[in-house]
Amino acid sequence: MKKTKTDDPKPETNKSTASFAYRIATLWGIMLTIGVVILAVKGYEVKKVSNKLEETVKNLEASNQAFMNEIQNIVQKNSNLVDKLDLQNSEIRVDVAEIKNQRVAIDALYGKLIKSKLIWTLGEVEHALVIAEQQLSLLGSVPTALKTLVKIREVIELSDLPELQNILVLVQKDITRLEAMPDYDWSAISKELGLIVQKIQSLPLAVPSGQKENRDDEGSSIHTGENQESLWTELWKNIKNLVKIDTLNPDGQFIFNKEQEYVLKENIKMRLLSVRLAIMIKNERVFGNELKIATDLIDDFLDLESPEVVKVRNFLETLTSHSINSQQPSIQATIDVVRRSY
Repeated sequence: MKKTKTDDPKPETNKSTASFAYRIATLWGIMLTIGVVILAVKGYEVKKVSNKLEETVKNLEASNQAFMNEIQNIVQKNSNLVDKLDLQNSEIRVDVAEIKNQRVAIDALYGKLIKSKLIWTLGEVEHALVIAEQQLSLLGSVPTALKTLVKIREVIELSDLPELQNILVLVQKDITRLEAMPDYDWSAISKELGLIVQKIQSLPLAVPSGQKENRDDEGSSIHTGENQESLWTELWKNIKNLVKIDTLNPDGQFIFNKEQEYVLKENIKMRLLSVRLAIMIKNERVFGNELKIATDLIDDFLDLESPEVVKVRNFLETLTSHSINSQQPSIQATIDVVRRSY
């Protein structure tokens, strides 16, 4: 029996195989295309990420370079600072060494002074005696010099050195001699005169008896009616200001204006300053003359009923009994004995 063309199964099999292969190939093509697209996208993203990484790396490198430069600058500054500190430490070491040498020298000198207590005490006594002599000759202050001599006596007694007993006797004689002298402290007197000079401008002038009565009447009227001053009172004051006042009142006392009062008080101040100067230079004639003129000016022109004026007047009166030409005490002989004892 013959087979027909339609009965042959190979053509159909070949067609299905070819169709399958074509599909497979098409599928592979699509997959390859998709793969290539994906690879291209991924490659672009990778390239983009790589560019970003490269830029980041460049920024980091720049930052690192700047940081390294800053670190180098700081290291350089620290190095310079360390050099300066080393130099200062070297100078300090030199200074410390010098101080140590000076300390050794001072200790050696101090040791020598300690070994010679007599010389040290004599030096202290001599220095104090010179101060007491200056207090007597320059300041004329016997009380201050007495205090200094008493301290010198205490130093000698505490030293307990037999070599100083003769000096102790001389110091005690000087103390006894000064205690028997008038207790004049010219330094304190000069200071008191300076204080008086400062307050001369505030002292009141002498007030005539008529003006005193007017002041008393005005004071009583003001006290009884402080808040009841009328227009007529003000007018009366203005009228009185228009009246010319003579330089002499009925009692024969001068009436000063402000300028004349200032000149008068400045004159008194100059006289008192001359008294201070006379005390300093020990000029008895200038002292007496200037003191008398200042006292007369106060008696003639200042208010002797004022407590402040009375206080000043009494102080100046006590100075008239003082004499600055009297023999000034001296302890130079004791100083000479101390200097010969070294």
